[in-house]
Amino acid sequence: MSDRVPLQSGLRSSEEVVARIRALMLTAYKAFGDFPDDIPVAREQMADEVVFSPSELVFLDDPDPSDQARVQFSWGCEAALALGWALGLNEMPAPNDQGDAEPLLMMALAEDGAALQAGRLRSAADIEHVLSDVHDAHWKIRDAQINDKPAPDGLHPGVVMERHKALNWLTCYGGDEWDNVATDT
Repeated sequence: MSDRVPLQSGLRSSEEVVARIRALMLTAYKAFGDFPDDIPVAREQMADEVVFSPSELVFLDDPDPSDQARVQFSWGCEAALALGWALGLNEMPAPNDQGDAEPLLMMALAEDGAALQAGRLRSAADIEHVLSDVHDAHWKIRDAQINDKPAPDGLHPGVVMERHKALNWLTCYGGDEWDNVATDT
């Protein structure tokens, strides 16, 4: 288990976080598959401010993504919730709880994204503290996996991994862009 995880390279800007939330939520929206005709319209509305990752672009351009791809991109809601927390837009759900991302989804898909843009990054100390807690939770999960044990009570592996990725991206861990963000423990 780790001591507190120090920030490596500072924090991304609020604008970058808003754009990342919008990208994550649009791909999750497509993954849920309820309103496929809305995807191109929303993507066009976001074109000037959102930079989709290469894997997100492939998914968004696929007219019939596999079930595996849909599941993979639906997990982006958990990463978006962590970033929404960092902007003060929602509380951080418990590490065993798939959070309710619908309010964040509605903010992200709004044409102007104004509700997201109203968010302000929490302090570096607050983010560092939560990152450390998420890192420690992820370490416990990986330790259990390595030792062929069930996940510790109170920790959902998928939830924790997505939040770890989001917070590592936010703190510029490794300097990587979204598709390549590491979640070392």
